[in-house]
Amino acid sequence: LTSSTMKSLAQTEKQPCRRTTSCCNIKCNCGLCDLLDKRRSVKSKQRNVRKQKLKELGESTVAAKSTPSYACSRCRNHGFCVPKKFHMPCPYINCTCDPCSINDHIRTIDQQIAEQLCTGNTSTPRTSSKAPEVERVAPLQEPG
Repeated sequence: LTSSTMKSLAQTEKQPCRRTTSCCNIKCNCGLCDLLDKRRSVKSKQRNVRKQKLKELGESTVAAKSTPSYACSRCRNHGFCVPKKFHMPCPYINCTCDPCSINDHIRTIDQQIAEQLCTGNTSTPRTSSKAPEVERVAPLQEPG
């Protein structure tokens, strides 16, 4: 989905815009669109870090695309492909490296987006238009 489509869907329009140049929500200043922009920029940073890591390890992009989609993201950040199923005690659960903190930041933004969609509160104004700095967020603890 393009940025304009995501913003249109966030505004609960029945017909989302398909072109970024003609989207009526492309310059929206609501808090929900701000969170979508932040998520997009953080995901971009995450992709760049992962590409750099693959270059350092000497792996091809074909091997990266064959990674299972439900692999542990923390293990994947450290060069291991471990399926999430039955992967309860991740050895990198308390890791504070850059890719792992980016994952935590994305998870926090996703929670805020879901919370705003549930409450219907999209009137928070934007604070700035520049890309946010990645901040360290406490990792989610597994129940039990």
